[in-house]
Amino acid sequence: MNEEEVLNWIKKLPKSELDIPLVVIDDRAYTPNEILEMVRRKVGLGRRLLTLDVSALKRVPAEPQLHELAKIRLKKKLEKMPKKFVLARYVLGKKEKYSADELIEEIERESPIGREFIDTEKKIVRDLLSR
Repeated sequence: MNEEEVLNWIKKLPKSELDIPLVVIDDRAYTPNEILEMVRRKVGLGRRLLTLDVSALKRVPAEPQLHELAKIRLKKKLEKMPKKFVLARYVLGKKEKYSADELIEEIERESPIGREFIDTEKKIVRDLLSR
């Protein structure tokens, strides 16, 4: 791959995703912007990436890595939410409310609502990597 191929891949992603980890290489998650910077510098991992096909960036991680990537991404997204953010939902007629910090805790504990968020984020990752 070369810098132009990485740029073309990045252009297909929503701008809101460029600074959120998306690509897993050697058990570490990288943002699209980090990948681009490494390829531009041509050192370390960037030099190695230059020897690969751009499809390597689009590879969906194995399930354990995908699961952890989803949790990392959700935490990053929720940490950016305004302090007044509240998610409210009705479950069996009962109203539940969660702040961003509470949702992070639910995701870490993998409670039922935490698992719902994780599963949805996995779908988002798969969709983004298919572009």
